[in-house]
Amino acid sequence: TNGAEIDLASGTVARTFKSPDNAFFYGHAVFDTEADALLTACMRYKNRAGHLVGYDARDYKIVSDDYICSGPVHDVQFTPTGELLAATNEVGWTEGKPLPVSLASLRSKDEWYLTGSALVFFDRVTKKRLRAMPI
Repeated sequence: TNGAEIDLASGTVARTFKSPDNAFFYGHAVFDTEADALLTACMRYKNRAGHLVGYDARDYKIVSDDYICSGPVHDVQFTPTGELLAATNEVGWTEGKPLPVSLASLRSKDEWYLTGSALVFFDRVTKKRLRAMPI
């Protein structure tokens, strides 16, 4: 899928950029002024995993691609304290099968599986998951 930078003064498309080859844009994006990057919510075609893909704001080349959760991520924002907040709004999936687990169930040391809607908080720099809560 394609994203676009819009010149609000003229109402024209200034530049376009593409999602990674194996993913599509699924929700919103947020500009990270500290990293000079645009962070976008993407979902993988194969396993529906939610990723946060970072684009360099100068040339829209991909500079980061971080796994967020087993289901799609719809929105990303920064909290007033500087944490990165991601909202997921569907059932977590693995290998095409829904997971019968409770919200934010920790399956392994490094991976969250989410069912239902949740807010997931991350460290802005490391993208380490800090906590999750149902909504």
